[in-house]
Amino acid sequence: MASSSRLLPDPQRISTARGKAARAVANSAEVSVPGSAKWAVAGIIGGSAAAGLLAAGSSALALYFARRVITPARVREEDQEVLAVIRGAHGLELILAATPEATVEGVYGFFFDGGQGHARIGRIVSYSPAERTVQREVETVYSGDLSTARRGYWSGAAYPDPASIGLPSEDVDIEVDGGTAPAWLVRAPQESGVWAIMVHGRGASRQECLRAVRTARELGMSSLVITYRNDGLAPSAQDGRYGLGSTEWRDVEAAIGFALEHGAREVVLFGWSMGGAICLQTADLSHYHP
Repeated sequence: MASSSRLLPDPQRISTARGKAARAVANSAEVSVPGSAKWAVAGIIGGSAAAGLLAAGSSALALYFARRVITPARVREEDQEVLAVIRGAHGLELILAATPEATVEGVYGFFFDGGQGHARIGRIVSYSPAERTVQREVETVYSGDLSTARRGYWSGAAYPDPASIGLPSEDVDIEVDGGTAPAWLVRAPQESGVWAIMVHGRGASRQECLRAVRTARELGMSSLVITYRNDGLAPSAQDGRYGLGSTEWRDVEAAIGFALEHGAREVVLFGWSMGGAICLQTADLSHYHP
């Protein structure tokens, strides 16, 4: 059992201690502090202050990036410079400042004019590391006047809609928190009862998912290409921020319900980037979890 006792001070000891303290204060004026000691003290104080500033700066930087991650960007940065638009042997070609994205082979979407213009960019015609330029074919321009573009940004969304990849689709609406979210439904030629629900990534759009629709269709799956909160098409969340999967999964759950109500017996979740995290959260938290 713990106990406590209150210790009372001894008057004689207090008097003696006060005398020693007074003599120590009187003698302190005669003691000189070596220069190295002064610098050591100053160094300790300065180091502590610097460490405090560094910690404060790191915290502010972490907060800044954290906010950027969870806050949807209303305007995408156009970080790719367009040097010229020319007519080559097979049609339009772009001459671009060579960047890591611009020098990778493949077919990509190129957005310009604040995202209003959209072109599909194909193979590399020439690349000059010395001049830091790259020339690429323009496969098609879906919207906007590419000849006037001076800057833009790359995207994995090379195609604007299912029709652009030669597939018929239906525009459907899915009931979600706060309203309805538009989606594309691309049915398989022969219904197998298995639906693919496709979920795009952070800062992207449902166009990103079109690259997988043809493959899913060849495997006998109908594809439901969805939108979700804060992506610009579906209703926004009340706080206007991404949940990085912790809130968006409810919209995927609503899409599963829609699929089951319209003939699906099984669903397969496809996710890109943050869309993958949303799919994992759905698999873990949804009441459709097996």
